[in-house]
Amino acid sequence: DEGAAEFAKYVQAVVRDQAEADIDNASRVSPPPYLALAARLLDQVAARIDEFGTAAEEAFGEGRGGNVVQLMHTAADPHMATVLRRYSEYRNLPNRMREMSTSKAERDARELDVLLDEMSVLTQRCEQYYRFLRNIAGPGGKFAASLDTTAMVKLSLAYRIVQDIVFQYVALEQVFMGDNVQKAMKMEEVTGSGVTS
Repeated sequence: DEGAAEFAKYVQAVVRDQAEADIDNASRVSPPPYLALAARLLDQVAARIDEFGTAAEEAFGEGRGGNVVQLMHTAADPHMATVLRRYSEYRNLPNRMREMSTSKAERDARELDVLLDEMSVLTQRCEQYYRFLRNIAGPGGKFAASLDTTAMVKLSLAYRIVQDIVFQYVALEQVFMGDNVQKAMKMEEVTGSGVTS
């Protein structure tokens, strides 16, 4: 019906306009606040899903909240993907992985530790949002609909980028742990040789 279609356009425009403004503002700051930007975008989408989903059900009938979930997630996905892609480029993740897997040079453990923390926070925040979608629109959820939220999430561009970041996190963490083991062994050797001499 016409009212529901207009409401859907409005809902998508709200998400799109806010996300574009936030991304534009973040690009002017150095260093870019990608973690805060991702959290803000996901929090806003979740809050708007709850707000507009309730409004849609009251105005247009039961089951319309699920439509809002899908519309808002679809509207937010390319923007979230942009934030994740820019974070990955800013931190130079693909090249960093290649360098660390081939380079025997001394690596800065503190820098790697900070990077791993960032990646962990980012991926956990995205997973929290995906769990919210499954809970609110899945079976037994507030806007339970004939909506396959698991497929909706897995087909999203942002989700695929998150999976790439998780893969890179695992690889970098292995390098970090390997470096720590090597340092511990060297310290043990130094301590052992110092005691005997």
